Amino acid sequence: MRRIQDAVKEAGMFVVLGYSERDGASLYMAQSFISPEGEIVHHRRKIKPTHVERTLWGDGQADSLNLLRYYEYSQRVQIHVASWPAEFEMPDPEKQSWLYHETGEASYRASQFMAIEGQTFVLVASQIITEANLEKNNLVGNHVTKAPGGGFSMIFGPDGKALCDPVGVGKEAVLNADIDLRDIDYAKTFIDTVGHYARPDLLSLMVNPEAAKHVTTMK
Repeated sequence: MRRIQDAVKEAGMFVVLGYSERDGASLYMAQSFISPEGEIVHHRRKIKPTHVERTLWGDGQADSLNLLRYYEYSQRVQIHVASWPAEFEMPDPEKQSWLYHETGEASYRASQFMAIEGQTFVLVASQIITEANLEKNNLVGNHVTKAPGGGFSMIFGPDGKALCDPVGVGKEAVLNADIDLRDIDYAKTFIDTVGHYARPDLLSLMVNPEAAKHVTTMK
């Protein structure tokens, strides 16, 4: 991580990095937000790993709640970075039964809807699978995986509009878009999920921001 931080500082970029983090004997699906100065300014772990992810990764705690959607919207998020694994189109049902929400198209649409629902820019960064790393990822002979493929990266505006051209599903690329944060204000005049569209008298969210600990030292 220190080498990555040094590289980020040298490049003068703001980086959101997704990776598997080991803490003690557990693995977590993690994101670190690294400033152009090379400092980790924010860190989170996925609250609840999904489906087969649960066999390998542990649950995040309350200190990662900030990126649950409604709670995140309440913090006036302006730019959300959506990190996705490689996902593919629906396979041949004769060879493999599958669920639509586990496809790249569904995750693309979910990211686009988050931009609309939260009136936020959404940067979709998706992993791809190449022929060279099929074996490394234990995916040889898998009826779902297509190589090269799996990618669906995009940049969405706060009204859900695509702000750049799509790239091929198996192509590594850098997507670029000029954004104006003032566009968020215009989107919120139509939809403001935690503002003038909210009804806290009928529905509200209670949050525990304190992380649970396995051991608490008595004083």
